[in-house]
Amino acid sequence: GLLSKEHEFVIPAFLALSDWVFEGRRPWEASRRRVYIGMTLVALAALAARTAVIGAKVSGGVPFFASRLDAALGWPGFALRHYAWPTAAGLGLCADFTRAGSRLVVAASASAWLSLATLLAGAGACLIGVAKRRRWAFWALAPSLFLLPTCPLLVPLDTLGAERFLYLPTICWAATLGWVFQSIRRSRPMIAGVALATLSVWYTGLLVARNRVWLSERAFYESACACNPSSARARASLGVALLMEGDSAGGKRLLEDAQRLDPSAAEAAYNLAQLAWRGGDAAGA
Repeated sequence: GLLSKEHEFVIPAFLALSDWVFEGRRPWEASRRRVYIGMTLVALAALAARTAVIGAKVSGGVPFFASRLDAALGWPGFALRHYAWPTAAGLGLCADFTRAGSRLVVAASASAWLSLATLLAGAGACLIGVAKRRRWAFWALAPSLFLLPTCPLLVPLDTLGAERFLYLPTICWAATLGWVFQSIRRSRPMIAGVALATLSVWYTGLLVARNRVWLSERAFYESACACNPSSARARASLGVALLMEGDSAGGKRLLEDAQRLDPSAAEAAYNLAQLAWRGGDAAGA
Protein backbone atom coordinates (compact mmCIF):
# COMPACT_ATOMS: atom_id res chain seq x y z
CA GLY A 1 0.00 0.00 0.00
CA LEU A 2 2.78 2.45 0.86
CA LEU A 3 4.27 1.91 -2.59
CA SER A 4 1.07 2.24 -4.62
CA LYS A 5 -0.01 5.89 -4.31
CA GLU A 6 0.95 9.05 -2.45
CA HIS A 7 -2.25 8.84 -0.42
CA GLU A 8 -0.98 5.69 1.26
CA PHE A 9 1.89 7.50 2.98
CA VAL A 10 -0.73 8.31 5.60
CA ILE A 11 -1.15 4.61 6.51
CA PRO A 12 1.31 4.78 9.48
CA ALA A 13 -0.65 7.68 11.02
CA PHE A 14 -3.92 5.81 10.41
CA LEU A 15 -2.58 2.70 12.17
CA ALA A 16 -1.10 4.75 15.00
CA LEU A 17 -4.52 6.25 15.72
CA SER A 18 -6.05 2.79 15.53
CA ASP A 19 -3.51 1.37 17.98
CA TRP A 20 -4.20 4.17 20.43
CA VAL A 21 -7.99 4.34 20.22
CA PHE A 22 -8.76 0.63 20.16
CA GLU A 23 -5.92 -0.84 22.21
CA GLY A 24 -4.27 2.04 24.05
CA ARG A 25 -0.91 1.28 22.45
CA ARG A 26 1.63 3.84 21.25
CA PRO A 27 3.92 3.54 18.19
CA TRP A 28 7.09 3.60 20.28
CA GLU A 29 6.08 0.71 22.53
CA ALA A 30 8.13 -2.46 22.17
CA SER A 31 5.25 -4.47 20.69
CA ARG A 32 4.70 -1.96 17.86
CA ARG A 33 8.06 -0.28 17.40
CA ARG A 34 9.33 -2.60 14.65
CA VAL A 35 6.11 -2.20 12.66
CA TYR A 36 6.43 1.58 12.51
CA ILE A 37 10.18 1.52 11.87
CA GLY A 38 9.54 -0.85 8.95
CA MET A 39 6.79 1.34 7.48
CA THR A 40 8.93 4.45 7.89
CA LEU A 41 11.81 2.81 6.02
CA VAL A 42 9.48 1.71 3.21
CA ALA A 43 8.03 5.23 2.95
CA LEU A 44 11.49 6.81 2.84
CA ALA A 45 12.63 4.34 0.17
CA ALA A 46 9.56 5.14 -1.93
CA LEU A 47 10.15 8.87 -1.55
CA ALA A 48 13.80 8.45 -2.53
CA ALA A 49 12.83 6.48 -5.65
CA ARG A 50 10.18 9.04 -6.54
CA THR A 51 12.64 11.91 -6.14
CA ALA A 52 15.24 10.11 -8.25
CA VAL A 53 12.73 9.65 -11.09
CA ILE A 54 10.74 12.89 -11.18
CA GLY A 55 12.67 15.24 -8.89
CA ALA A 56 11.79 16.81 -5.60
CA LYS A 57 9.01 19.04 -6.95
CA VAL A 58 5.67 18.14 -5.33
CA SER A 59 3.23 20.02 -7.53
CA GLY A 60 1.67 19.89 -10.94
CA GLY A 61 0.48 22.51 -13.39
CA VAL A 62 -0.81 25.90 -12.32
CA PRO A 63 -1.80 25.78 -8.62
CA PHE A 64 -5.56 25.91 -8.18
CA PHE A 65 -5.46 28.72 -5.60
CA ALA A 66 -3.52 31.98 -5.84
CA SER A 67 -2.24 31.81 -2.25
CA ARG A 68 -2.34 29.72 0.92
CA LEU A 69 -4.93 32.13 2.34
CA ASP A 70 -7.14 31.53 -0.70
CA ALA A 71 -6.65 27.78 -0.21
CA ALA A 72 -7.55 28.05 3.48
CA LEU A 73 -10.74 29.93 2.64
CA GLY A 74 -11.66 28.06 -0.53
CA TRP A 75 -10.90 24.42 0.20
CA PRO A 76 -13.21 23.92 3.24
CA GLY A 77 -16.23 25.07 1.25
CA PHE A 78 -15.19 22.82 -1.62
CA ALA A 79 -14.79 19.88 0.76
CA LEU A 80 -18.27 20.39 2.20
CA ARG A 81 -19.94 20.81 -1.22
CA HIS A 82 -17.98 18.31 -3.30
CA TYR A 83 -16.78 15.80 -0.71
CA ALA A 84 -19.24 15.66 2.19
CA TRP A 85 -22.46 16.14 0.22
CA PRO A 86 -21.71 13.71 -2.66
CA THR A 87 -20.44 11.14 -0.16
CA ALA A 88 -23.67 11.25 1.82
CA ALA A 89 -26.20 11.81 -0.97
CA GLY A 90 -24.40 10.14 -3.85
CA LEU A 91 -25.17 13.17 -6.02
CA GLY A 92 -22.90 15.73 -7.64
CA LEU A 93 -19.92 13.45 -8.21
CA CYS A 94 -17.19 14.79 -10.49
CA ALA A 95 -14.04 13.14 -11.80
CA ASP A 96 -12.08 16.28 -12.68
CA PHE A 97 -11.65 19.55 -10.79
CA THR A 98 -8.62 20.76 -12.73
CA ARG A 99 -8.26 24.53 -13.06
CA ALA A 100 -6.81 25.71 -16.35
CA GLY A 101 -4.60 28.67 -17.07
CA SER A 102 -4.91 30.89 -13.98
CA ARG A 103 -5.09 30.67 -10.21
CA LEU A 104 -8.34 31.13 -8.32
CA VAL A 105 -8.62 34.13 -6.00
CA VAL A 106 -11.19 33.47 -3.28
CA ALA A 107 -13.21 36.34 -1.86
CA ALA A 108 -13.16 36.34 1.94
CA SER A 109 -16.93 35.90 2.16
CA ALA A 110 -18.99 35.00 5.19
CA SER A 111 -19.69 31.55 3.72
CA ALA A 112 -15.95 30.91 3.27
CA TRP A 113 -15.19 31.80 6.88
CA LEU A 114 -18.18 29.73 8.05
CA SER A 115 -16.96 26.69 6.08
CA LEU A 116 -13.47 27.10 7.53
CA ALA A 117 -14.86 27.43 11.06
CA THR A 118 -17.05 24.35 10.56
CA LEU A 119 -14.10 22.28 9.36
CA LEU A 120 -11.84 23.44 12.20
CA ALA A 121 -14.54 22.80 14.80
CA GLY A 122 -15.13 19.30 13.48
CA ALA A 123 -11.42 18.52 13.38
CA GLY A 124 -10.95 19.90 16.89
CA ALA A 125 -13.81 17.79 18.27
CA CYS A 126 -12.36 14.68 16.62
CA LEU A 127 -8.87 15.34 18.01
CA ILE A 128 -10.29 15.71 21.52
CA GLY A 129 -12.28 12.51 21.01
CA VAL A 130 -9.20 10.63 19.79
CA ALA A 131 -7.22 11.84 22.82
CA LYS A 132 -9.98 10.34 25.00
CA ARG A 133 -9.96 7.15 22.90
CA ARG A 134 -13.48 7.59 21.56
CA ARG A 135 -14.20 5.24 18.67
CA TRP A 136 -16.56 7.63 16.89
CA ALA A 137 -13.71 10.15 16.74
CA PHE A 138 -11.40 7.62 15.14
CA TRP A 139 -13.89 6.75 12.38
CA ALA A 140 -14.65 10.42 11.77
CA LEU A 141 -11.00 11.55 11.67
CA ALA A 142 -8.69 8.71 10.66
CA PRO A 143 -10.03 7.93 7.16
CA SER A 144 -10.05 11.66 6.41
CA LEU A 145 -6.27 11.69 6.83
CA PHE A 146 -6.03 10.18 3.34
CA LEU A 147 -7.10 13.55 1.92
CA LEU A 148 -3.99 15.28 3.28
CA PRO A 149 -1.61 14.37 0.40
CA THR A 150 -3.98 16.16 -2.02
CA CYS A 151 -4.96 19.07 0.24
CA PRO A 152 -4.03 22.41 -1.42
CA LEU A 153 -2.94 23.78 1.96
CA LEU A 154 -0.04 21.31 1.88
CA VAL A 155 0.52 20.55 -1.82
CA PRO A 156 -0.23 23.24 -4.48
CA LEU A 157 -1.74 21.10 -7.23
CA ASP A 158 -3.77 22.20 -10.25
CA THR A 159 -6.37 19.55 -9.43
CA LEU A 160 -8.44 20.41 -6.39
CA GLY A 161 -10.29 17.15 -6.03
CA ALA A 162 -11.49 13.97 -7.71
CA GLU A 163 -13.74 11.01 -6.96
CA ARG A 164 -10.74 8.76 -6.40
CA PHE A 165 -9.60 10.96 -3.51
CA LEU A 166 -12.73 9.84 -1.64
CA TYR A 167 -12.28 6.07 -1.87
CA LEU A 168 -10.69 5.71 1.59
CA PRO A 169 -12.22 8.77 3.34
CA THR A 170 -15.67 7.37 2.49
CA ILE A 171 -15.05 4.86 5.30
CA CYS A 172 -16.05 7.76 7.62
CA TRP A 173 -19.55 7.79 6.15
CA ALA A 174 -19.88 4.01 6.11
CA ALA A 175 -18.91 3.81 9.80
CA THR A 176 -21.32 6.63 10.66
CA LEU A 177 -24.19 4.87 8.91
CA GLY A 178 -23.34 1.63 10.71
CA TRP A 179 -23.36 3.40 14.09
CA VAL A 180 -26.68 5.13 13.35
CA PHE A 181 -28.24 1.85 12.18
CA GLN A 182 -27.14 -0.01 15.32
CA SER A 183 -28.40 2.78 17.56
CA ILE A 184 -31.86 2.84 15.94
CA ARG A 185 -32.16 -0.93 15.73
CA ARG A 186 -31.90 -1.32 19.50
CA SER A 187 -35.18 0.51 20.08
CA ARG A 188 -36.85 0.68 16.65
CA PRO A 189 -35.80 -2.41 14.64
CA MET A 190 -38.55 -2.00 12.02
CA ILE A 191 -37.65 1.65 11.34
CA ALA A 192 -33.99 0.68 11.10
CA GLY A 193 -34.81 -2.08 8.60
CA VAL A 194 -36.94 0.17 6.41
CA ALA A 195 -34.30 2.91 6.46
CA LEU A 196 -31.59 0.42 5.54
CA ALA A 197 -33.64 -1.00 2.65
CA THR A 198 -34.49 2.49 1.37
CA LEU A 199 -30.87 3.63 1.51
CA SER A 200 -29.68 0.44 -0.18
CA VAL A 201 -32.14 0.92 -3.07
CA TRP A 202 -31.12 4.60 -3.40
CA TYR A 203 -27.39 3.87 -3.45
CA THR A 204 -27.82 0.91 -5.83
CA GLY A 205 -29.71 3.09 -8.30
CA LEU A 206 -27.01 5.74 -8.13
CA LEU A 207 -24.34 3.08 -8.55
CA VAL A 208 -25.92 1.77 -11.74
CA ALA A 209 -26.34 5.29 -13.10
CA ARG A 210 -22.79 6.32 -12.26
CA ASN A 211 -21.30 3.16 -13.73
CA ARG A 212 -22.67 4.20 -17.13
CA VAL A 213 -20.20 7.09 -17.02
CA TRP A 214 -17.35 4.56 -17.00
CA LEU A 215 -18.59 2.49 -19.95
CA SER A 216 -16.52 4.39 -22.51
CA GLU A 217 -13.92 7.12 -22.75
CA ARG A 218 -16.45 9.37 -24.46
CA ALA A 219 -19.05 8.94 -21.68
CA PHE A 220 -16.44 9.52 -18.98
CA TYR A 221 -15.04 12.73 -20.48
CA GLU A 222 -18.49 14.04 -21.39
CA SER A 223 -19.33 13.75 -17.70
CA ALA A 224 -16.06 15.44 -16.72
CA CYS A 225 -16.71 18.34 -19.10
CA ALA A 226 -20.27 18.71 -17.82
CA CYS A 227 -19.21 19.03 -14.18
CA ASN A 228 -16.09 21.10 -14.87
CA PRO A 229 -16.45 23.17 -18.08
CA SER A 230 -13.17 25.00 -17.37
CA SER A 231 -11.04 21.84 -17.53
CA ALA A 232 -8.80 21.93 -20.58
CA ARG A 233 -7.66 18.40 -19.83
CA ALA A 234 -11.22 17.01 -19.89
CA ARG A 235 -12.04 18.81 -23.15
CA ALA A 236 -8.82 17.62 -24.80
CA SER A 237 -9.46 14.05 -23.71
CA LEU A 238 -13.05 14.18 -24.98
CA GLY A 239 -11.71 15.54 -28.26
CA VAL A 240 -9.36 12.57 -28.56
CA ALA A 241 -12.24 10.19 -27.77
CA LEU A 242 -14.29 11.73 -30.61
CA LEU A 243 -11.31 11.45 -32.96
CA MET A 244 -11.01 7.77 -32.08
CA GLU A 245 -14.69 7.36 -33.01
CA GLY A 246 -14.14 9.03 -36.38
CA ASP A 247 -15.66 12.42 -35.54
CA SER A 248 -12.79 14.59 -36.79
CA ALA A 249 -14.72 17.87 -36.82
CA GLY A 250 -16.08 17.45 -33.29
CA GLY A 251 -12.74 16.27 -31.96
CA LYS A 252 -10.87 19.18 -33.52
CA ARG A 253 -13.36 21.69 -32.14
CA LEU A 254 -12.92 20.34 -28.59
CA LEU A 255 -9.13 20.32 -28.91
CA GLU A 256 -9.21 23.97 -30.01
CA ASP A 257 -11.49 24.78 -27.05
CA ALA A 258 -9.00 23.09 -24.73
CA GLN A 259 -6.12 25.08 -26.22
CA ARG A 260 -8.02 28.34 -25.72
CA LEU A 261 -8.70 27.42 -22.09
CA ASP A 262 -5.06 26.52 -21.49
CA PRO A 263 -2.50 27.44 -24.19
CA SER A 264 0.07 25.23 -22.46
CA ALA A 265 -2.12 22.08 -22.71
CA ALA A 266 0.27 19.61 -24.32
CA GLU A 267 -2.32 16.99 -25.24
CA ALA A 268 -4.43 19.48 -27.20
CA ALA A 269 -1.41 20.90 -29.05
CA TYR A 270 -0.05 17.47 -29.91
CA ASN A 271 -3.31 16.13 -31.33
CA LEU A 272 -4.04 19.32 -33.27
CA ALA A 273 -0.58 18.99 -34.78
CA GLN A 274 -1.35 15.38 -35.70
CA LEU A 275 -4.56 16.46 -37.45
CA ALA A 276 -2.75 19.21 -39.35
CA TRP A 277 0.05 16.84 -40.43
CA ARG A 278 -2.37 14.20 -41.65
CA GLY A 279 -4.22 16.89 -43.58
CA GLY A 280 -1.03 17.91 -45.36
CA ASP A 281 -0.55 21.15 -43.41
CA ALA A 282 3.06 20.74 -42.33
CA ALA A 283 3.48 24.40 -41.40
CA GLY A 284 0.36 24.29 -39.24
CA ALA A 285 1.58 21.10 -37.56
